[in-house]
Amino acid sequence: MKKRYDWASGRGYKSMIYMHLIFVIKYRRNVVHDDIGDYLREIFEGVLKEFSSELIEFGVEGDHVHVLIKIPPNLNLSELVKILKGRSSFLVRRRFSRELSNRGLWRGFWSPSYCAMSCGGAPLDIIKSYVENQGKH
Repeated sequence: MKKRYDWASGRGYKSMIYMHLIFVIKYRRNVVHDDIGDYLREIFEGVLKEFSSELIEFGVEGDHVHVLIKIPPNLNLSELVKILKGRSSFLVRRRFSRELSNRGLWRGFWSPSYCAMSCGGAPLDIIKSYVENQGKH
């Protein structure tokens, strides 16, 4: 059985790159409940698969999400983030339009910025546990 934290190999590279991303909801609206969180996870998994990347962990707080991903070294992270945020914003606003428009999110879902941290300093299991336990106070 393959371990989740193995090296990735491709033509001309061997890598182990993990990124912790944080996306904040526009206006810090507290709208990410179970249904929206589950749908966002599904969208992110699909997009990451398209980019030969892997969703390791996904955690939600009401007004932001934490995402731990494994990416190949040839990936442009800013392009990946742009597609993750753009596609998820469009699909979530389409599926939950009534709920989100009542909260002022009919024109956009995410704040324009994001936070990206490499995961080389702390043991990956600690970061995974941190992301997994978001919202469980």
